[in-house]
Amino acid sequence: MHISGYVRSFLACTALTLSVIPVAAQLTDVGTLGGPASTARGVNDSGHVVGTADTGPDTHRAFLYIAGTMTDIGALGGVNSEARAINASGQIAGRASTAGGYSHGFLYTNGKFEEIGDFGGPSSGAVDLNDAGQVTGYAHIDDEEGSHRVFLYENGQMFNLGTLGGNHSDAYDINNAGQIVGPARTPNKFSHAYLYTGRIMKDLGTLGGDSSVAYAVNESGQVVGFAHDSDGFSVAFLYTDGVMMNLGALGGSFSDAYAINGAGQVVGSAQTGFGTYHAFLYEDGVMADLGTFGGSDSEARVIAPDGTVYGWAQVPGGSHHLFRYEGGQMRDLGGLGGAELFVEAISPNGRYVVGRGMTAGGVFHGYLYDAFSIAPETLTMYRGTIVSGSLPSLHNSDNLRLVVKPGFVFSTFEPPIQVIVNATSPSASPASLSFSVESHASIANAQQKVSLYNFVTQSFEVLDTRMATTSDSTVQINVTSNTSRFVQPGSLLITARVSYKALGPLFGYPWHARIDQTKWIIPG
Repeated sequence: MHISGYVRSFLACTALTLSVIPVAAQLTDVGTLGGPASTARGVNDSGHVVGTADTGPDTHRAFLYIAGTMTDIGALGGVNSEARAINASGQIAGRASTAGGYSHGFLYTNGKFEEIGDFGGPSSGAVDLNDAGQVTGYAHIDDEEGSHRVFLYENGQMFNLGTLGGNHSDAYDINNAGQIVGPARTPNKFSHAYLYTGRIMKDLGTLGGDSSVAYAVNESGQVVGFAHDSDGFSVAFLYTDGVMMNLGALGGSFSDAYAINGAGQVVGSAQTGFGTYHAFLYEDGVMADLGTFGGSDSEARVIAPDGTVYGWAQVPGGSHHLFRYEGGQMRDLGGLGGAELFVEAISPNGRYVVGRGMTAGGVFHGYLYDAFSIAPETLTMYRGTIVSGSLPSLHNSDNLRLVVKPGFVFSTFEPPIQVIVNATSPSASPASLSFSVESHASIANAQQKVSLYNFVTQSFEVLDTRMATTSDSTVQINVTSNTSRFVQPGSLLITARVSYKALGPLFGYPWHARIDQTKWIIPG
């Protein structure tokens, strides 16, 4: 990494620079509700996350996660609940157990549950909702086969959308126009992809085989999923303008399409000529192989409005890492410390991605990825000595802190603790730039200063000065004009310094600064 004039000489003077890592993402473990595991299933443009978290060994609850806090939203009189989706206004859809022990769909608005009910059978579940508050899912009817039907719930009423002549139908996605997609049984008991639009369930057919399934629909009514061809292979399809198109594969016979954005770009997974499965991006009639991180397989699950793709890819050894694909390059965003990771959803604006990943302890936890959040790539101790922690300690708000004690200084005016972090900006002149630090000091009379390096003046610019707290608190500085002064031309280097100095008498030595997280927020 190239560092200009003042910064280079500044770091050279009695400084210790720690390891550089290739992953500078903010993959936040959302935790649990006291039990072992959790899964994040939905996220809106505000970064509010919903999902399911264990409250004990055999119980789980729907949660709402906002700004580091996970809240149990309750159930419908029973023990368990699950949240599947959240819209722009914060309404949540899912299912929850009732006092009678059944599971019913729900719509949760402003702290209150609306029980969706069923069609005479024992249970129902909501799987998605749109910004208008229309909810879709499945509900059982009263028959001996356990049959279920797709429903649309709006304005307090539940509508049975039927099937394609068989006994089952399911819903997987709804857009803001109220169009719904999923699979439904035909009279011959095969499942066909459908598009519900204009109060009609339309059979999308197959590619010459028996079955098909629709997974997603965009705002234009284009649908993606998989369908069997005449040879019996399941292949990805794109349904547009009344025509189901076979998207092919990557040299093999099988493929699946999972998501589509407003531009009609499609992502999924396809078999290669070697029998492995690779993530793909389909656009302009071409299926592109996105590759892996050296492992055998990968899978693209969601796509942002600007065409940025997210999914998982294997590294050597077989572990799954989250990836971000843009500009022809796949970037490794890491995981939660364990072997597996899965992607569940992306926010409509493309900023946030959620899913579940295995932790180092071998259990799955939900995670939140913020595409605008940039973690430090290098850590330099200009003044002070590390007691515990390292560069990765600064990547998440998880109480795994970098603990530093004062070091030697040449003047009483100089802070004895000075921590410098560097990263890379996504652009030379971002619309806005924020830097935050979550930390505390072990003494009440420690002053904290936060500075950003100004590449025009070739000096650090102090942007915040205050007394440090004795328990964790977060300081965020926001720059909305002339942001380019804090980005090095060419390399796009960004540099921040956090310093601490005791003011007045000390009643305990050595005292410590304890930093839990540092990060930049820069729109891409």
